[in-house]
Amino acid sequence: GSLLDHIVLYYRAGMWNGNHVPENLPLVLLGDVEQPGRHLKYPGTTPLANLHTTVLHKLGMRVERLHDATGSLNLA
Repeated sequence: GSLLDHIVLYYRAGMWNGNHVPENLPLVLLGDVEQPGRHLKYPGTTPLANLHTTVLHKLGMRVERLHDATGSLNLA
């Protein structure tokens, strides 16, 4: 397979409007995903730690709790 079949690349901005509130952050997630080429949007109240938990699970790491995560994201 290609290089992207074997890596996960995560890039994001630290803020979107200068107020340091971690909401509506633009980010890119590339790599071994089920359905590539999509734009996913989650409710504004979804903790960013949910994405981090999802990526860790995808990499085979099981974490019980990560910061303010409320669960994993559905990437399907």
